[in-house]
Amino acid sequence: MGLKPEELSIILQGTLLHDVGKISVPDHILNKPGKLTLEERNLIETHPVTGFDMCRGLGLLKEELSIIRSHHEKWDGTGYPDRLAGKNISLFARITAVADVYDALTSERSYRKAWTHAKSMEFLEANKGTHFDPSCVDAWKAVCVKDSIVYQYPSEYIKDGTIVKKALA
Repeated sequence: MGLKPEELSIILQGTLLHDVGKISVPDHILNKPGKLTLEERNLIETHPVTGFDMCRGLGLLKEELSIIRSHHEKWDGTGYPDRLAGKNISLFARITAVADVYDALTSERSYRKAWTHAKSMEFLEANKGTHFDPSCVDAWKAVCVKDSIVYQYPSEYIKDGTIVKKALA
């Protein structure tokens, strides 16, 4: 996406902390194998604001804080917590939204099996322009086409615990 090194650093810092607000959500809700109740869903949806409130006094840049608060906003304005739409959502949060959903889809969850890369990419493509900024989805697709290691890395390297050895091999 043509980002400068300092912008990539913002994404790194913000994404490391983007779900820190989930610390206030009980594990039995986060790991629930079945469908969430409305109350449970509402509690989970507080995590971006909780995380933002936890981090705003720590000296983070406003752009880093925007990732924490806005990574569940949707391009069409139907996300949470602030129902921001389009370019009113920071670019950093829009990028993180694509990465976060891709990671969630391709990871095992208590309530479903991990999806394949192809199925996850179909989901991103199908939700481009509604859930996701089209340019962010297109950029992720281009990176995946350019070098498949970016999406193979989690599934092939994390499971056996030899991340550094295999990544550098």
